[in-house]
Amino acid sequence: MANARTYFQSRLPPGELARILLRHERFFLENVGDMSETVAAIQQHCRAHGLTSRVRKQPYSPGLSGWDLLFLLPNWIVTLAAALLSASALAGPRADLIITLRSNSLLEVCYRRSTARA
Repeated sequence: MANARTYFQSRLPPGELARILLRHERFFLENVGDMSETVAAIQQHCRAHGLTSRVRKQPYSPGLSGWDLLFLLPNWIVTLAAALLSASALAGPRADLIITLRSNSLLEVCYRRSTARA
């Protein structure tokens, strides 16, 4: 897998974000001034090109997760809980593009493999 590029919104010329999105490659966008406006623009671009998008908030250090708590349980419960956590992750809505909010000024854009260009 190729490394994701990082772009700085404050350095992008007008219309450059749309050109970046047309490449269908994973990237990071830093120095985002208005997060809601930028996310809305990316979602509008997706709708205009017939793609679905999903926004999720996932900071780099979210604290304890369900996976971390599995270490505190007996083995037979761990097996059952791991299966349930895996199934719940797979049951989520599928989207062509995932926008992950990493902080107040950083977001990650990732395309599903079926929509990414080879």
